[in-house]
Amino acid sequence: PTFPRRALQHSFLSFVRPAYLFLSRSYSVSLTKAPYVLPFAGALFRVYPEDYQTLVDTGSGSYRRVRTQADRPALSDFK
Repeated sequence: PTFPRRALQHSFLSFVRPAYLFLSRSYSVSLTKAPYVLPFAGALFRVYPEDYQTLVDTGSGSYRRVRTQADRPALSDFK
């Protein structure tokens, strides 16, 4: 089989946009008082063309929206 030229692949793929994003992460925060370590989990969610949504896991298998923003947040901001 033959493959299309690299320039044709690039010109096609540059028009493709992700339609769905679900990026889940788990973190922990160190505290100076008990319980000293606080674990939490969340997700970054987007359905194109809507905004990015920062979600926090409620522990019951569902998520609660915390923030919505037009630009994708850096992972350091996502924490």
